[in-house]
Amino acid sequence: MERRSYFEAVNLHKYFPGVHALNDVTITADKGSVLGIIGINGAGKSTFMNALAGELAIDSGEYYIGGEKTEIRNQKDSEKNRIALIHQEAVVFKDLTVAENVFIYNLKDYTKAGRLQYKKMYEDASRYLSMIGAQVNPRELAKNITVGEKQMIEIARALVRDAEIVLFDEPTSSLSLEEKENLFRIIHQLKEQQKIVMYITHFLDEVLKICDRTVVMRDGEVTGDFRIREVSTRELITGIAGHEVETVVNQGEENEGEEVLKIENLNCYPAVKNINFSVHKGEILGLWGLLGSGRTEIIRSIFALDKPDSGAIYKRNKEGKMLKISGHKLLEECAYVTEDRHYDGLFMAMPIWKNITMANIRNFSNGMMDVQKEHEYSIKMIEEMQIKTPDENVLVETLSGGNQQKVIMARCIGKNPDVFFIDEPTRGVDVNAKSFIHRKILELARQGCAVVMVSSEIEENLNLCDRVLIVRNGTITDEVRKTDISKQNLMDLCLGIKEGQNE
Repeated sequence: MERRSYFEAVNLHKYFPGVHALNDVTITADKGSVLGIIGINGAGKSTFMNALAGELAIDSGEYYIGGEKTEIRNQKDSEKNRIALIHQEAVVFKDLTVAENVFIYNLKDYTKAGRLQYKKMYEDASRYLSMIGAQVNPRELAKNITVGEKQMIEIARALVRDAEIVLFDEPTSSLSLEEKENLFRIIHQLKEQQKIVMYITHFLDEVLKICDRTVVMRDGEVTGDFRIREVSTRELITGIAGHEVETVVNQGEENEGEEVLKIENLNCYPAVKNINFSVHKGEILGLWGLLGSGRTEIIRSIFALDKPDSGAIYKRNKEGKMLKISGHKLLEECAYVTEDRHYDGLFMAMPIWKNITMANIRNFSNGMMDVQKEHEYSIKMIEEMQIKTPDENVLVETLSGGNQQKVIMARCIGKNPDVFFIDEPTRGVDVNAKSFIHRKILELARQGCAVVMVSSEIEENLNLCDRVLIVRNGTITDEVRKTDISKQNLMDLCLGIKEGQNE
């Protein structure tokens, strides 16, 4: 067989119990190129990346690098072949300095007579960080830096190891707009240095922007291989899902339902300042702003998860009266899907059924817990939410991101709320799960629920919201009505660019 690409993975197979995770996968890449790897959760993307990074071993298949057959059975093999993986959640040691984290695999090179030579380490760390334009102090503790800066540590590590193949697994899901642009600049720089970059993402606009080619994976197989200049977004979506995926759009008129919730003069210094807004029955209200603008902090202050300094909350009761309510009481009565399902959304080591019933435990108790009733209810919700699982006893940590998000939504829907707060509803989920979640949000609104939504995806605001509030520097600066919601308008307002104003 003639080998033409610098890197080739040929006929890879990987089996897990009951799952053929990689099924005869062949993927090639050339130096000086960026290869996108896309597909729904469970398609085999991360399994391929983890195998290449030596974090798991394939069962059969071959790797060729530079025309030579290459063994990659563990991380040492991967490192020897100059392969580096940039994880979705950056792997850093929070109580070590930035410099120590950069050289974590090379600390022996900075050790003399059993002591670390910090001066030289800081100097070298500064040099590597400056190569990628990272403005971070090498002496700072990793626990004090941003998510994007932690990612820069992993990229600097790849430079230290002189990696020829750099793998990125969902790198932008928690980055600000500025950090994303910096990452794309670094990827372009790696490409110019004749590195091979492989890039997993659910964001197809990123694939179209930075990749030269992309392969589509589905059910452990490669089902498509496209040159970016020859493919459309619609073709990629259809390839990922295996069928046409509906773009869910709120077709309703601008909502004029009765006021359900009102926030007055809410302050939680320094993150949240003078917040005033109301939300109406059946309305989908977006809070839109750049990462770090204060969107999530506003919601946390409303629920008193971050104790506010001042302000008042009013909610309509069953008799139709607007009454003052505490943040903690509001949290009891409302539904809240948090920003980070792993950190404060799910009980990862518990089964699906327990996660679903957790918020509504009183519904299953009459002096004693009715476990059978809990199971029956969870099975009903699993079917309603189309959660892919063998049964309700499966641990949540084993589910894909999209199915984990559906579990949280099932729990919240079970509260039968009249106000539903949802923060980043589709972060890290695939196109099928995204479409389903969008339909469910619209369904909640049509049933009269008031929905407050935070999303970093501008398309979600365009397609779902009746109104959008612009958040900047911890305060609400503008309100955009349904007829005026556009990509350009939202971006200009969140950046502080007024109509007729020069940038």
